[in-house]
Amino acid sequence: MRAVVGFDGFVDEMCRIVARRTGPGPADFDPVQSIADLGRMVSDATGRSFGRELVIERTDPGGNAPNLASGLLALGVKVDFFGTLGSPRHPVYDEFAARCASCTSLGTQHGRTIALEFADGKLMLNITAGLAELDAALMRRVVDDGAYAHACRQAGLIAWANWSRYPHMTACWRVLADGVIARLTHRPWLLADLADPAGRTEADVRDMAAALAQAQRGARLVLAMNLNEATVVGQALGPVGRSGIGDDGAAMAAAAASLRAAVGAEHVVIHSRRRAAAAWSDGS
Repeated sequence: MRAVVGFDGFVDEMCRIVARRTGPGPADFDPVQSIADLGRMVSDATGRSFGRELVIERTDPGGNAPNLASGLLALGVKVDFFGTLGSPRHPVYDEFAARCASCTSLGTQHGRTIALEFADGKLMLNITAGLAELDAALMRRVVDDGAYAHACRQAGLIAWANWSRYPHMTACWRVLADGVIARLTHRPWLLADLADPAGRTEADVRDMAAALAQAQRGARLVLAMNLNEATVVGQALGPVGRSGIGDDGAAMAAAAASLRAAVGAEHVVIHSRRRAAAAWSDGS
């Protein structure tokens, strides 16, 4: 089993907000416990100044594609990875890269996430200014190099992860659909993971869906979304109304079927915290 995974890469700084210092040491503090606590602190500071100490507890390799690749590696799948890991590659990725069959960094920039951790959840603040470097021209150079196409010819699975945070990713997908996917003869699985598209326009979402339909001609496309992501895509493409998708099996299965037809994918998968639904050509 072999997979080709790309294209994002984020360096995640996992942080706590100090509520009260108990000593001079790096761990001598009581953290802000909940997101609601932080919300109250921010709200109470309206019209005044507000400052709190931020403690970076660790730095992790992050991004949708590296996380997916790490899971596949743990299952014994050979992974060829292509993503924005920085140039030179950020050292936080060294151990990950050593486990991959091959690991190629695209461009010079990686993303950065300030992750504020609480007892009841996490606020992730993405810094993405450099990610516009990954554009159609750079992706054409990747295609011309030949290593990505060679890896795809050996793969049972190709994964395209994190469309939302990369402003030129639709154009990149079109380059790959024409220059690589259309030339494959074994029709591998192609997994598309959007990441949260709520910050993109409906026109952007429709263009993205058209690029995926283009790729479906040379691969077996699986579009995977969580419930919120499926609602955004469904409203942009038409099958989902403004009330959204209900978190029940029948509603999710019906939405998966309508989205599969709208995109032209082989499979659509929608998951919530409680369940998952899938639709394919002859059922759901």
